[in-house]
Formats: sequence, C-alpha cells, structure tokens
Amino acid sequence: MLGWATWKAAKGIAKYQKARKSLPSPTTKKTSKKKKAGKVLAGAAAAAGATALVKRKRKHGGHDHAPDSSSE
Repeated sequence: MLGWATWKAAKGIAKYQKARKSLPSPTTKKTSKKKKAGKVLAGAAAAAGATALVKRKRKHGGHDHAPDSSSE
C-alpha cells in the first residue's frame, strides 16, 4: 500500500513539474515595442470604429432597417 501511494504521488509531482516547465515564465517573456505599438493601434482603431457606429445610430434615430414602403 505504501509503494502504491508513493508511486501515485511521484506521478502527480512529475506531471505538475512537466506542465509548469511548458508554460512561459513571466520574467523571460518580453514583448517587442512593435508588438505593443500594434496592439495599441488596433485598440485605438476599434474604439474609433465603435464610436463611429454609435454616432451613426444616433444620427439615424437608432433604426437598423429601411423605412416602410407601404406608406407611399
């Protein structure tokens, strides 16, 4: 019984250490300035696009569909 428990514990520890080694370390991971600039630019473009959509909806009264043609 003691050998079985030791084996199970050793396997669990080995799996944990293997999984831990496969993850990138936060201290060794460095993002280049170009990647950071790209992320900032993409975020700014998304914000500008969302703002434009909101303003467009307000300008048109918030309706997504064309006006009814049955009133003509």
